Amino acid sequence: MSVPPKAFSGRGWLRNVTSGYADTLVSGALFLLLTPLMVDRLGAAAYALWVLGQTVTLYLAFLDLGFGNAQVRFHALFAARGRTQRLRDTIATSCAAMLVAGTLAALIGISVAVTLPTNWFHIEANRVAEFRLVMGLLAIQTLVAFASSAIENIYEGASRFDLRNLRSIGLRVATAATQAIALLNGAGLVQVVAIELGATAVGLAVDLFVTSRLVPLWWRGATQLRGSLWRRLRNFALWTSLDEVLTEGGAHLDHLVIVVAFPLVLLTPYSICTSVAGLLLVAVRPVAETLFPIASALHGSARRADLPQLLLMASKGSIAIAAPIALFLGLFGQRLLELWVPDIAPEVPSGLMTVVVLDYLTSMYLWPATLILLAIGRTRLAVGLTAAELITGVVLMIVLAPFLGLLGIALASLIANVSLGLFVQLPFTARAIGVEVSSFFTSTLPRVSVALVPSLVSAVLLRSFVESGGWVALIAAGALFGALYGVCLLLFGTRRSERDLYLRLMRQR
Repeated sequence: MSVPPKAFSGRGWLRNVTSGYADTLVSGALFLLLTPLMVDRLGAAAYALWVLGQTVTLYLAFLDLGFGNAQVRFHALFAARGRTQRLRDTIATSCAAMLVAGTLAALIGISVAVTLPTNWFHIEANRVAEFRLVMGLLAIQTLVAFASSAIENIYEGASRFDLRNLRSIGLRVATAATQAIALLNGAGLVQVVAIELGATAVGLAVDLFVTSRLVPLWWRGATQLRGSLWRRLRNFALWTSLDEVLTEGGAHLDHLVIVVAFPLVLLTPYSICTSVAGLLLVAVRPVAETLFPIASALHGSARRADLPQLLLMASKGSIAIAAPIALFLGLFGQRLLELWVPDIAPEVPSGLMTVVVLDYLTSMYLWPATLILLAIGRTRLAVGLTAAELITGVVLMIVLAPFLGLLGIALASLIANVSLGLFVQLPFTARAIGVEVSSFFTSTLPRVSVALVPSLVSAVLLRSFVESGGWVALIAAGALFGALYGVCLLLFGTRRSERDLYLRLMRQR
């Protein structure tokens, strides 16, 4: 590879990514500790209610109409061009739009809490009141979260993910500790949700304080809420909003299909599997989330020739991070469930974990290409491709679910992701920025695959040891697996030019 783009070098990027992984590790550890406690103290039915409430509010979040992504893109663009006042105008305009959207989302959430026929989701009669109260609290949290999101986007637009991640770590620890104490003292689902609402409000207050120093007087753009800037934000936002609805909404559509087609309690084992597979997402996110402002800045500053290299580096990095985790979970995921949530593990159908993990692995490989496609303004193409994938997935769910149950839901998502994502969306994206499809695959996959072989052999040899052991055996196998992969990735999975690049990144300020 050639010399990297300047936006992709320096200790600032390393600081962002390192702090992102710190946030990821803390988040993963807290999730690992808190989830079995919630399942144990609340019960499988209440936990399913929790997942359902989170899924509904996820769809309410789409009412931001894409202004979050638009804010980050134009923040990075105007910062790259040194247009400070225009940057302030962008922030203030986006904040106003998010407050309006958040109010609308909260009103819809409250309406859902009050009027939704609970028999649609097979909710037991004795849990209807609890569901309505939980949804009411989540609706209020949605309003606060919309306001918080508008302020939090300032970190991303300024590429100060490190500040955002430090704030996130503190809030995650405090929130999880409070929830754990509450659960141990007999608290129910309503109290758990109320604690999250309080934490979101505290996060908003912290963000207001920090961002007022990061971008001083950003609220002075409040007089520029109309005109050409509003139209530019709106035009970009609406298409990215459609893509978010299709991408994020499609990713959770399986949850809604399950609660409509099957008893609500079956949502718990399925969501546990998707949560474990979500380790791939949290592992890749610290790197992937830095790509959007970088690509936007490169595109906005006429450095488009650097975009192909950014795509190749980011895609290889994503698969290099996600592949070993996917392989380990494919081999030992069921054992992990047996140790982590022993009451739920027997309810997980054979093969479900493997299929879900493969689906997530495919998405991680596609993620950088999707972000860069949005950053260069090809939003309509992204929306069209995502819509085709979603429609394919829904049709396959309808066909497969009656015969294969939960496994059919997961298989439908995987088939649509591979067929439309790998073989249609990815080639379109590569060509849009001038990368040959064959070159893309040969630059990102072969070396990572070779680096995985020794770890795969060790995992197969250790399988009986892990299956008969407990947490110590699983952790020891994971440590050996990861160490072997790390060494092999360094020796065989990267070129000398890539290793030199990483050394320069660590040395640069």
